[in-house]
This record gives sequence, structure tokens and C-alpha cells, in this order.
Amino acid sequence: MKKGHLFLIALAVVLALAAPAVRAGMIIDLEMNEGAGTTTADSSGNGNNGTLTSSQIIYPIPIWKAVGHTGSCLETFTGNYIQVPRSPSLDITGAFHASMWVKPYGMGTFIPIPDGTIETLSGTGGGFSKGQSSDASGYGMYLVSNAATVHGWIGFVKAGGKDFYGPQGVAADRVVAGAWNLIEIDFDGSQTYRLYVNNSVRYTGLLPEPDTVKISARDLYVGHEQIVGTYIDGRVDEFKITTEVPATLGFISGTITLQDFVGDLSLVPVRIEVKQGATVIKSEQKTLDQTGSYVIGPFTAGTYEISFSACKFRKKVVSGVEVHDGGPTVVSGPLLNGDLNGDNSIGTPDFDILSGNFGKLGD
Repeated sequence: MKKGHLFLIALAVVLALAAPAVRAGMIIDLEMNEGAGTTTADSSGNGNNGTLTSSQIIYPIPIWKAVGHTGSCLETFTGNYIQVPRSPSLDITGAFHASMWVKPYGMGTFIPIPDGTIETLSGTGGGFSKGQSSDASGYGMYLVSNAATVHGWIGFVKAGGKDFYGPQGVAADRVVAGAWNLIEIDFDGSQTYRLYVNNSVRYTGLLPEPDTVKISARDLYVGHEQIVGTYIDGRVDEFKITTEVPATLGFISGTITLQDFVGDLSLVPVRIEVKQGATVIKSEQKTLDQTGSYVIGPFTAGTYEISFSACKFRKKVVSGVEVHDGGPTVVSGPLLNGDLNGDNSIGTPDFDILSGNFGKLGD
């Protein structure tokens, strides 16, 4: 065998040994432990390596810091970020779970929230994204600096873009300035998508039908996001995307009709209450869309009682509702018209109210 051929074979062996093996389920894993240089390697085996980048010449590239969440990390500010070129593995359409550790810097100013106070964040917010809101594509997360809240973003083929966040506005929905925070989103590949802040599920959404993520032609940015165009002032570490999604909880969904009602369904709020035994698990006032659709949850697997009530309609109670992990349980039906006095029955007192108002203008 010629020496040239031996050299090529040896080189191929060296390169194969140097390249990380593809890890099952992992799409990208930027550990950010290099500590120096202008790149950070992807240990997933998919070659999704990141380049330290600035948006304009006036901005420096991200700065290496010796102490991160684990090992070293990168410090980002307005105008700089980690850029990962588009690749087939990042063009996600199905199930995925994305996470990153962030340590945003604070402004030293505090705002009141329902359960205390929270420090606002320096800079404009930032996060990560592969995609943008203008064409409702891709996926990402971003921080809102003046409230320290966390938003998730996923663009779906059928349902369009979904911008979601913890609806309660409490401390658990927000990141803590000057501390390491774990922020995550995922999609189960069918209908359920979620947002987590520091290992707590802060939002769970259910699509009306099975759907897929709309592919974005954009590169992946970490530290900067293309959804609302903000940057993290702080430190970032351990960015990962995997196809392995934690088990999802169950939901109850369906369609509610209002007997003899003609008009805008959104003008008739419906109170939905879910109980397990004598304990009220969740009670929400829902505004129906024009199809009468609703979704409520999430719930752990078990047996529940669900009730629906609306002004001037008889309350509907359904017992023995079995909820299972990972999918919706469908409960639909009509609310009967005529309960004018609110006693959950239709009888003489309701007829008396109608008789007393005969000939008068209605509301």
C-alpha cells in the first residue's frame, strides 16, 4: 500500500476518534467549557457547534468566564451572542425539549408582584431562538427585562405562533437576577407544549388538534433571540435540545353549547370547576370561542368531577371523568337555557320571572 494511502487512512481514523459520537435523542449540547477561543463545541455528535458573534463591529464577542453553572460559561451583552448555523437536526418539526441556564444581571430596582417583589433585569431580556414571530416559525425563549418574566415561543404549522408564559405573575414565573436559573420549553410532538422556570412547570398549553413545528430557515442564536429581538445581559451556560420529552400530564377539553343561544359566545363566560372528591382542583372562568371549545388542566392521572355553569343556564355536572397522562379527555355537551334565578333548576320561579318581565325590553 502506498504511503499516501496509509496517511489518508490514519487521518480518517484520527478524525473519527476526535469527533464525538452521536448521542441518542440529543440534538445539540453546548456545555461551554472551553474557557477560551471563539467557538464552543457541540457534544451531541451532530456538529451543531457555536461561534461567538457580535451583531456590529462596535460590540465585542461574548466573553469567557471561569465560573459558570458547571465549569466555565459565557457572558453576553447587547449586541453579542452564540450563533449556530442551520442544520437538518435543528429544523425540528416534532417532539423536543430545550433548556439553558441563565444568570441575568439586575438593575438594582425592584417591582411589586402578587407574592412579594422582584428585581428587574439589566439589558433588554434575551434568550435563544431558531425562528421568528414575523412568519410564526421555529422555537425559542426570551426574558422580559422590566418584569423578569420568561416567555416560550413555538410556531406551529396549523395553530400558528404561540407566545406563552406563566399566567399568575408570581415569583415562580420569573427569573432571579444575579442567580443561576434553569429555563425550558418542550413540545410532545402532538398537542401539548410547556414552559418551565427552575424545574417548575409554569405554563401548559394544548393545541386544538395534532400539529407540527413550522421549520424556520434561520440559524440558532443563544443569548440573543429573534422573536422580539432582545439580548441577555448576564451569563449563559449548558444549552441543550433533546427529543426526549418528560411525560406530560392530562387535560380535559371539549365543546360547550348554550341551548337556544344566538349571538357572540365570547359574551357569555362559562365557569368550569374540576373537583376530586370534595376538593376543588381547579376553577376557571373561560371565554369560549365561536365553536364553544375549551381546554382546562393540567391534571395528574385520576378520576374527577367537572361542572360547567353560565348565567341564565342550568349547571351541568359530569362525574367519573377519567384523566390520563399525555393526552386530553373529552367532555362536551349543552347547558340548558332557562335557569333565571340561579338555583340550578328550571321551574315555577323562573316562569314567574319571565311572566313579570313580559313585554319589557330585554338586555
